[in-house]
Amino acid sequence: MRHVGNCLIAPILIFLALVCFAGYVDASNPRILRIEQGEGFAETEDSIVFVGNEPFVMMRSLAAGFGGNLTWIEPTKESVFTTDRVVAVFKAGHQSAHINGQAVELSAPPELSTGRMAISINDLDLIGLKASVDYEAGVITVSYQRSSVSSASWSVEDGRVTIAVEADYGFEYSDFVLVQPDRVVVDIHDSVLSPSFETCDISYGAVECVRAAMNRPGVVRVVVDLRAPLGYTVSLEPGPPARLTISFNVRISEMLIDPGINIPRLTVRGDGPISCSALAKDENGFWHADICGATIAEGLADITEEIGAVDWVKASQLDVGTARIEFGLKEGYSPILHPREADLSQLVFDIALTVLGIETYDEPGCTVTKITTSGPVEFKSFRLPGPERVGIDLPGVWAGGYGSLPVRSTGVQQVRFAQFTADTGRVVLDLSPQAARWAHSVEIFADKMGVIVRVGSSPIYGRTVMLDPGHGGSDPGTVHGDIYEKDINLDIALRTRDLLLEAGAVVQMTREDDSTVRPADRPAMANEAKPDVFLSIHCNSVLNVFPCGTETYYYNMVSYSQELATQVHSCLLKEIMLVDRKVRRKDYYVLRVTEVPAVLVEVGYLSNEEENGKLCQPEFRQKAAQGLVNGISAYFDSDIFTEWWQEAKSR
Repeated sequence: MRHVGNCLIAPILIFLALVCFAGYVDASNPRILRIEQGEGFAETEDSIVFVGNEPFVMMRSLAAGFGGNLTWIEPTKESVFTTDRVVAVFKAGHQSAHINGQAVELSAPPELSTGRMAISINDLDLIGLKASVDYEAGVITVSYQRSSVSSASWSVEDGRVTIAVEADYGFEYSDFVLVQPDRVVVDIHDSVLSPSFETCDISYGAVECVRAAMNRPGVVRVVVDLRAPLGYTVSLEPGPPARLTISFNVRISEMLIDPGINIPRLTVRGDGPISCSALAKDENGFWHADICGATIAEGLADITEEIGAVDWVKASQLDVGTARIEFGLKEGYSPILHPREADLSQLVFDIALTVLGIETYDEPGCTVTKITTSGPVEFKSFRLPGPERVGIDLPGVWAGGYGSLPVRSTGVQQVRFAQFTADTGRVVLDLSPQAARWAHSVEIFADKMGVIVRVGSSPIYGRTVMLDPGHGGSDPGTVHGDIYEKDINLDIALRTRDLLLEAGAVVQMTREDDSTVRPADRPAMANEAKPDVFLSIHCNSVLNVFPCGTETYYYNMVSYSQELATQVHSCLLKEIMLVDRKVRRKDYYVLRVTEVPAVLVEVGYLSNEEENGKLCQPEFRQKAAQGLVNGISAYFDSDIFTEWWQEAKSR
């Protein structure tokens, strides 16, 4: 009986022990892996292994449950775990891993003792998963982490409204636009809305407010209400905390053009600060400017009517974040972005001709400043004293980009170019102090594509001188042997002419060869041409006595002609060094009838043997010519000439 009893008791004890052990295992070591996605789930019983008391989850089961892949690399003993959210590389026995390109430290090395890679449930959050353990049911549940959307804030950056939505973990999102009313919608997946989230009233530009609600289980919907359609961009910083940024464009709401007087002006306005790229010209010759972070407002009309140099202006949406302003302009005109002022919500473009180049160089008797423009121009020139300047106004020309150009010539020190008024560019030539009385001229190109300014390098430049070589042709003047006065007079006059031309003077001659000119015709020619001075050149002669020297005569317009005679006589004597026979007033016909300052010079005496010999020398005649030119120059640089010139201009 005892034996039988012992035999019955042993199985019972074993059964009870197994039952108790089984209960202990179920209570402490869950065996079922449940993978949840949305409202559905799947369970497996062979996906959990324990290391000590810590559960590890088979990675192949995770990949299958979440629609991913697991690739085993035998040479390196690594597993590559891939889903639509993560790429992770784990190595058996190594506590470091690479997740989405970043090195991370695991709580425990992956387990490979069963021949299948498994990771601790404590490391699931590193691959975007969360785990919970139900010891009573013996189930480990794994699902995507649901990020808690906690707040929204807004700011204005570079004129653009920027909305930042924050959550505690990274998330996936989708965005789209709804109309009637206009809204931008961002759905944040695998998320919940935190009770701390508050609606933000914005009311800036076209953006009214941002709000959020649970759209469906696991999806938080963020809605931005707009007053009008508006482009935007979205970016995500995965965190934690995660930060989703919605940057809205500035709305281009208005284009207006002011015809102006000479330069049309286009104003482009936005509902916030705007800026544009550098202006560029396309292959069709059309100018354009791109405004980044901008949306063209619905109904914004193009400018299609011709306004001055503007044929048309168009606004278009180049892409979701870029608006383009395109210009159709007449040949030679360019849009010039006006310097930004206090109101940064507008761009101002002047439609103007531009200066293509400014150059300076020397010509006989003057310094030339050549200003080339992109299109036909008109000009207005003027002279300003104290300090001495020559100014050129160019209506319709934009004056940017040049500033000043040093010259360092006899008459011009520098050339300056600036905007005088909103629609007129101004060129200013700063003259040297001694150039106060020197002449200048301004002329437009034949094609009107610029102007040329000439400033004299001496008082002679631009002045008109009439030279009258005495006698000629059938009238030889005084004759001594084979020496004829008419030939000496003409040679000195031609040499004087050449020197005057080199200095930039305008020279007229009563004769340039051995031709006959009647005495009455000489003053008549002067009165018709109206030169600045009239100079009659002669040589003297007497019989039976032997005087010598140089003398100069004047008669008409006493104060002016006397000054001319004094300057010419003085400078001539310094060059030829003959006896000074003084300046005299005498009623010669050629002086009395001429209606401009006029003098007659008797250079020397052909009847004097010594002076005759000198007058026959080319070197002496060249000195005489130089003396005459010096005297004319000194006269042009005098107050007396300035007085006469002002009087002559006023007639």
